Amino acid sequence: MKAGGQAIGCLAWSSAPRHLKLRDRYIGWSDEARQRNVHLLAYNTRFLILPWVRVDHLASHILGRMAQRVPQDWQRLYAHPIYWLETFVDTERFRGTCYRAANWQVIGTTAGRGYRAPTFKQTRSAKQMLGLPLDRNFREILQRLRCNLCGEVFTAQEPNGVGPEKYDETTAAMIALLKYGSGMPFYRPGGSLT
Repeated sequence: MKAGGQAIGCLAWSSAPRHLKLRDRYIGWSDEARQRNVHLLAYNTRFLILPWVRVDHLASHILGRMAQRVPQDWQRLYAHPIYWLETFVDTERFRGTCYRAANWQVIGTTAGRGYRAPTFKQTRSAKQMLGLPLDRNFREILQRLRCNLCGEVFTAQEPNGVGPEKYDETTAAMIALLKYGSGMPFYRPGGSLT
């Protein structure tokens, strides 16, 4: 980043990590939807404002502008949109105030194990994860199953005979047959075991 021809900072973006428990739980997508749609997310890997630059609210201003700029650049470079930005903040060193001031949401705190840690114990400092939805319907969009080549969204048609009710009268009979077939005790309405 430059201002008046002089470097003032640096921002770096990359594709998002494939598996992040905090993010995946927050978005609520299935494993298959995550595999097909993780390319629709961008990850802020670095954000630096040079130490001699002193401008109030500059960091949050830059993040706000980047939220508008990155999706345009991503579409131009990779020929597909993005719907979610994410990053991590090392809370032992930083507070992440500029992200929150730019409307990023705190998603949670990592376990502090790092990628492919050989142990379940904390091996490094825990990080705070922040995310920024770029579309009001980001969850719905990211939960869809789509073709990675053509972008066509897969939709399953409802089977014939499916009505607005979640369960119909045949459900009780089906559950009874499943219990009977799996060897579970089958209680008859009279209270006797079969």
